Amino acid sequence: MSATSVQQLEWFVPAETVAKYLHLSRRRVLELARVKNGIPAHPIGGTRKTYRFLLSEVHAWLKRRNG
Repeated sequence: MSATSVQQLEWFVPAETVAKYLHLSRRRVLELARVKNGIPAHPIGGTRKTYRFLLSEVHAWLKRRNG
């Protein structure tokens, strides 16, 4: 794997990390993940979904939302 490939990797983060980033509660982040046009999230699991987030997607969503 080249150095440029490694630099482009981004890890999924839990709702708690996004909550700190956006200064919201974890519960509010999860609510926004479930609504249409809400925070971009990646659901994992079956009936009780666990959501994971990419901070770059959250940042882009925030920029679009705030214009």
